[in-house]
Amino acid sequence: MDPDFPVNCSEHGGVEWIWHTFHQCVVGPKEYTGFILGLVSILCWIVVSLPQLYKGWKSGNADTALSLPFLLLWLFGDTANLIGCLLTGQLPIQLYTAIYYVFMDCLMISQWFYCLIKNRRKSKSEIVFLFFLTDKSLSLAVPGGDDFSVNNAVLSCCLMLSLNGLDAESDAGYAVGIGSSVLYLGSRMPQIYKNWKRKSTEGLSIWMFSLAILGNLLYGLQILLQSTKGYFIIRHLPWLVGSLGTMTFDATVSFLMPNLQADPTIA
Repeated sequence: MDPDFPVNCSEHGGVEWIWHTFHQCVVGPKEYTGFILGLVSILCWIVVSLPQLYKGWKSGNADTALSLPFLLLWLFGDTANLIGCLLTGQLPIQLYTAIYYVFMDCLMISQWFYCLIKNRRKSKSEIVFLFFLTDKSLSLAVPGGDDFSVNNAVLSCCLMLSLNGLDAESDAGYAVGIGSSVLYLGSRMPQIYKNWKRKSTEGLSIWMFSLAILGNLLYGLQILLQSTKGYFIIRHLPWLVGSLGTMTFDATVSFLMPNLQADPTIA
C-alpha cells in the first residue's frame, strides 16, 4: 500500500487514485456518486464557453448578443474562485482548472470587444452608457457598492465560523466563496435585462446556458450528497447559493430564448 495513502481511508475502502488526484477520501456508494457528479460538473464547466465562442465567431455579433457586465462579473467570479484556490492551498488540478476558467472568460471578453470594434455599431455615447451600466452592475457585487455591501456579509459569516472553531484559512476560503457567489448571481441580471430590452436572444448559444445549468445542478447535488447537517450546509452555503441560485437565472435565460422574437438588427 502507498505510504501516502491515509490508513483510515484505506481501512474504510477508500479509492486510492481519487485520494492522490483530488485529495478526497471517497468511501461508499453515496460519496462515490457525489464524486462522479462533481467530475461531470467540472467537464460541463470546461466546455461551457465553447458553444458561445463558436456562435460568436460564426455570427460576428457577440457584442450585440452578450452583455458586457455579464461577462465581466462572470470573469470576476472565476477570478475570486482562483484566489480562493491560492489562499486555501488547493491541489494543482483544482488550481489549473480555475486558471482555465479565467482564461476562457478572457477569450469571451476579447471576442466581445473584437466584434464591437469590427461592427462599429455603437456610437461614443452608447459606449459611455455601456460602461456606466457596467459600473452600476458591479456596485452590487463589490465592497462599498451603493445597494449591497459584500464586505459586511463576509465579515459576519467569517466571525460566525471563527466562533465555531474554523481557522483563518477556512475563513478566507469562506469569504472568497461568498464573494464569488454574489458575483455569479449578479452576472446574470445584466444579460436577462439585455434580452428583455432587445426582445431577442438571437446570437446566444442555448448550449452554453444548458451546460451551465447542468454544471451548477450537479455541483449543488454533489455538496448535498456529502451531508445535510445544519453546520455542514452553513459552511457550504455560499457554494450552494452560487450554484443553485445561478442555475435559476440561467434557466430563465434558456426559457426566454425560444419565446422572444428575432431581433431585426441582427443579421
